[in-house]
Amino acid sequence: MMLRTLLRLVIVIVLPVGLLLTAESYNPVHYIKNRILLNYFVNTYNGTFFLIDRDLTERPQSAWQDRVASLDNHFGYRLRLTPLAELLTQTQYADTLREGGYVYSEADTDVLWRRVGDSDWVVEMVLDETDDEETLRSAKGTLFLLGDLFAETPEAQWLQLLTQLQAEFRFPLDMLALTELDISADKKEALMTKGYAWTNTEDDESLFYYRIGDSDKVLTAGPTPSPGGVALSYLVTVFTAMLLATSLGLLSWLTPLWRDLKRLDRTASEFGQGRLEHRVTLRKGSVAARLGQSFNAMADSIQKLVRSHQQLTNAVAHDLRTPLARLRFAVEILESEDCTAEEQERYRKSIHASIDSLDYLINQLLTHSRYSRAIDINHFSEIDLASLVEEEVDLHQPERSELVCEFVCDDSLRGARIWADSRAMGRVLHNLLDNASRYAQSRVRVSLRRDGALCRLQVEDDGPGIPQEDRETILQPFAQLGNVERASSGGHGLGLAIVSQIAQWHQGDVTVGDSSLGGAAIEISWPAHGPTAG
Repeated sequence: MMLRTLLRLVIVIVLPVGLLLTAESYNPVHYIKNRILLNYFVNTYNGTFFLIDRDLTERPQSAWQDRVASLDNHFGYRLRLTPLAELLTQTQYADTLREGGYVYSEADTDVLWRRVGDSDWVVEMVLDETDDEETLRSAKGTLFLLGDLFAETPEAQWLQLLTQLQAEFRFPLDMLALTELDISADKKEALMTKGYAWTNTEDDESLFYYRIGDSDKVLTAGPTPSPGGVALSYLVTVFTAMLLATSLGLLSWLTPLWRDLKRLDRTASEFGQGRLEHRVTLRKGSVAARLGQSFNAMADSIQKLVRSHQQLTNAVAHDLRTPLARLRFAVEILESEDCTAEEQERYRKSIHASIDSLDYLINQLLTHSRYSRAIDINHFSEIDLASLVEEEVDLHQPERSELVCEFVCDDSLRGARIWADSRAMGRVLHNLLDNASRYAQSRVRVSLRRDGALCRLQVEDDGPGIPQEDRETILQPFAQLGNVERASSGGHGLGLAIVSQIAQWHQGDVTVGDSSLGGAAIEISWPAHGPTAG
């Protein structure tokens, strides 16, 4: 799998680079380079073409070929006169030529064309050497020295001299008779008139022929590598080196990434099989480090949620067992023939009490479940929180006439609109007041204040307080401080758990501390600007 991914990446890199280096049609790099070169040559030779055009137009067209041939002897670059009709079929810039513009072509050689006035002729300037010219320039001096050396040596010693020279040359040397040569007629004619000629092999290598004086012997040298082959080899080497460097770079980057991803995949598979304690460990400098951190954070949340649900299930089963046992026992007594009227009335009340307990437990579970879900922004609005709290305090006071319940509110919050879920806030205050009233001796205090960007709602009592070691525990579902209160209150330990969930619903927090009244102080705080949907 890794090799397939690496191969895919290499192809993605190599294919575009290869096309840019080889393809010319619709190649943006090739087009931009040609435009730059054309601009350079036009700026350089515009005056030269003007002078040539002027010189030719002052002469009859019949003399133009001779004149251009004469000018060619004085130019560093070759000049030629080419029929316009011939070029119109060879170049895609025919319209430019017709209009007298410049055309630059890059094929075997770099050529600049321009039409002579309104005539049917085009001046062609060859801007560099052809491969043949470069080949001849590289071998001409060597052939001259070889011929001079053989001319000074008696013919009887030529083969011996050839053997000696072969040890110093990196390509084959041989001597043939004119009649043994297997070359074309034009090459043989060049050999007879100029004394030298050469041919190119199928492998783009050069084979030279040099006639020794006026004899019928010809010295052959080669095949020798062509300059074009050397340039091609250089380009191939550079391209191969770039490809190798890129591949090694990708490999060095992909190998640790692939290893980390495999480790993450293995951990995710184990986690999915129920091993919730498994976590992925990655290097800090790894590309996948943040992915690993996100996975571990997700795994922590899932493990916490699963354990919470397990504890909740166990607690629900425990709290269901007692009222169900009471119901079963009461039904068995009522079905007994020995049951008196007084006992029947007592056990009917027990049945109703058990049903009420089950109904209360189910409602509390539904409430806890509702606030355990993600935030529903539709439940939030701008509310007069101070009025809501004050109203809830007034409604709660009659439940225990001996309790004094006071409400303290910052003046800045009276009449202020706070972004919150009114129903949830009512539930928070109800549960906190219910909890405080259960343990308070004579006094409960509710305070609402603004602390910078936070709103703080606190409920205090003058009861026995909450031990330090229990302050986190009581916020968990079904957690209570003792069996005595549990039995007397009829609660199930979900009230403060619901308060904690609503605090998270508002992106806030719940803290449990000591009150100046002598008992416990439970405070919920949340951003005054309200939560965001998530």
